[in-house]
Amino acid sequence: QLKNRFTDKKELTRENQTIYSSHWAYCAVHMAVLNPVLRTPGAIAKYFNLSVGTVVEIVGFLCSVGLAVKDGGRVNLP
Repeated sequence: QLKNRFTDKKELTRENQTIYSSHWAYCAVHMAVLNPVLRTPGAIAKYFNLSVGTVVEIVGFLCSVGLAVKDGGRVNLP
């Protein structure tokens, strides 16, 4: 039954896997959006002591590969 619920499986290309695993911040930003308090680039940047520009770049990558979506100024999981 669970298999039928999770049919929208996302698979990253090898190149995107390499990018995702190239720095701890990709996974950290990806998981941070699970927390409702950390769904803006500014909040994520402050929490992890990263520049807002770095977070915006990571969010852009996550959105481009389908691991996150932008909703106004907020970031959510798809």
